[in-house]
Amino acid sequence: MGLNGLKSFDFYRKIERDFTKGTFGGALLSICGTILMVALFLLELNDYLSTEVSTQITIDEFEDSTLKINFDITVERLACPFVSIDTENVLGTHKLNLTRNIRKWKVKTKGTVQRRIKETEPAISKLTVQTRAKPVPDHIEPDVLTPSNFEEYVKNHDVVMVEFFAPWCVWSQRFAPIWRQTAHDLRKKYKGRVGIAQCDCTAEDQTRLCHMNHVDRFPTIISYKNGNTHTHDVFHGDRTVDSFSEHVNLQLQTLQQQPESEAERDVLKVEEEDYLDGDGHHLPAVEGCHVSGYVVVQKVPGSLIVSAVSSQHSFDTKRVNMSHRVHHLSFGQKFADDELEVLPDEVTDSLDKLKDREYVSRGENQTHEHYIKVVGTTFKYLDVGTLSSYKYTSHSATYHANTKLPVIRFHYDISPMNVVITESYKPLYQFVTSMFAIIGGVFTVFGLMDGVVYNTQTLLLKRKIELGKQR
Repeated sequence: MGLNGLKSFDFYRKIERDFTKGTFGGALLSICGTILMVALFLLELNDYLSTEVSTQITIDEFEDSTLKINFDITVERLACPFVSIDTENVLGTHKLNLTRNIRKWKVKTKGTVQRRIKETEPAISKLTVQTRAKPVPDHIEPDVLTPSNFEEYVKNHDVVMVEFFAPWCVWSQRFAPIWRQTAHDLRKKYKGRVGIAQCDCTAEDQTRLCHMNHVDRFPTIISYKNGNTHTHDVFHGDRTVDSFSEHVNLQLQTLQQQPESEAERDVLKVEEEDYLDGDGHHLPAVEGCHVSGYVVVQKVPGSLIVSAVSSQHSFDTKRVNMSHRVHHLSFGQKFADDELEVLPDEVTDSLDKLKDREYVSRGENQTHEHYIKVVGTTFKYLDVGTLSSYKYTSHSATYHANTKLPVIRFHYDISPMNVVITESYKPLYQFVTSMFAIIGGVFTVFGLMDGVVYNTQTLLLKRKIELGKQR
């Protein structure tokens, strides 16, 4: 067959150059076509070098039957010893006062200033309560404080301890003889340097003093020192005369000492800020709790609850304030910072929808409800591989809790669907195919345009010549 025989298979037959000619219109179209091909090539190359993100919805195939809930919350007006983390679900499982994998920090807030002071024990400790008091003379009673004599009384003593109580409270009733003995012993021991007083939070002329000091449970023992009505500490120790005596002695020893640690300086920085209420009275710092950690729950609809609990106090439901700030709330795996940097902002926002949101109780008995819809999400990214977690949407509401203690409740419902977000590059064969399509398509289209232009010009010229001959 030979080489000459192979020429019969040539699809691209050549025409001698002498049989072709160039035109101005063809040159102009060739330049435009070349520019268009280069532009389309650069756009296609950029698309090939970029990643594509696709989303697919599938049935949740996570084999784990449990779900991890990560949280970081500040309850601004409830002390740590009374903050309880609870869970419940639709299967009837209730878990109260969870402490495993949970940390708490004491927080003090005054005005707009807030400081995290120190870490506390996560568990609600069992107080030692003295049940019997020594006989004391009938005329020995703790001093009675009202808003009118409160500031003067505190300024006249180095240390003052005040019991805020309610006559209907069984714990206040049991504690009354112990407090009378404390008043007798400490007055005798410290000779006027220490004041032991009480305030009936149900008495008309004393109720406002309880409100000023944010008392929400009975009995509450608050100590003041150095004559400052807006510098106080809520006493959470044992309810015994010896424990009160030890506390007073410690307060007297620290009166003249300078703060040594940064935490102590932070305490003073909050407490020394002077805020006044509408009547010109000093506002004391409010003790709250920063609670952080995680719980593991069954993968069924349920609730994460932050509640006020104490086995030896009676809470005033009207005064319990569950105002809070959600610093972080997420479900499933908690991503590292370098992993979060890879994810788009709209994705990271949906992983922690309640981040840095604050919810304030503006009335009595305010319960805060957060309704959360959780959707499993799998991220398949080129840089970090496969990541699995949960996105969620949330809606919040506040309502009056009637006679019940207000709580913070996070209702969660888990969707059976799973969202798969995949990042990928465009395959090479698609890029090559697109290049051929661009080159062939532009060449063909501009060739057709050139043919139309050329034939039209030729036809018009021929028609003009014919008309000239007829004349």
